[in-house]
This record gives sequence, C-alpha cells and structure tokens, in this order.
Amino acid sequence: MSSKCPISIENIPGEAWEMVQAISAKSGSDTTEVLRQCVVAGSLIELIKAGPNNEVGEYGEFSSTYLARLARRVLGAPIDFLLESGQHPYLALTADANGPTPATKRGHLTLLLQASSSIKR
Repeated sequence: MSSKCPISIENIPGEAWEMVQAISAKSGSDTTEVLRQCVVAGSLIELIKAGPNNEVGEYGEFSSTYLARLARRVLGAPIDFLLESGQHPYLALTADANGPTPATKRGHLTLLLQASSSIKR
C-alpha cells in the first residue's frame, strides 16, 4: 500500500522520539505502528480542538457523536492518569494565561459533553 501523502519525520523532537521508542519497547509494536497510532490519536485531538464547522456540531465529515466515541477511547487513560496523579484535567485552562479561558471553550466542551452523554453504552 503506497501513500500519496508526504511523510517526513525529521522534525520530531528528541523527547517525543524517546517516548515513541519507550512505547514500542513496552508494547512490542514497531516504531512505525506506534507513530501511526500517534498520528491517528493526535489528529482526533487536533480536530476536536479546532472546533465544529457549523452549529450542528459537525467537524468536517465527522459528527460530534462519532468523535466523542473515539475521544473516550483515546482520552480515558490520560484523564485517569491525571486524576490518579492528583491533577485535575481542566486546571490547565485556568492556569495558562496564554491559552483559552474556560468561557471561550465552554461551547465546545458543552457540545462534546452533550454528544458524549447521548452515546449508548
């Protein structure tokens, strides 16, 4: 299978590459598979951060419900890790003067929470 997308990994920070190697060693997956998983998870997070395209809550071709299902899988373990480490997942929004404030992100967060609560378990 050939890819038509340009692929270059030469600008990956050293610390990120060390994390990829650690994941590879722990999981037994090769670094290519780990990088693929990182791109998929990172793309999901970046798409959600960018916000919906319209009032219906669509993110490109993806519904908020679909993205919420994927986000739960990707973000569940990191959120558990934060909580177990005594950190609250949302403190960064209030502590970072250069980042978005909770008020500006509230609409997107509310939309995601509503979509997440409507998912059948």
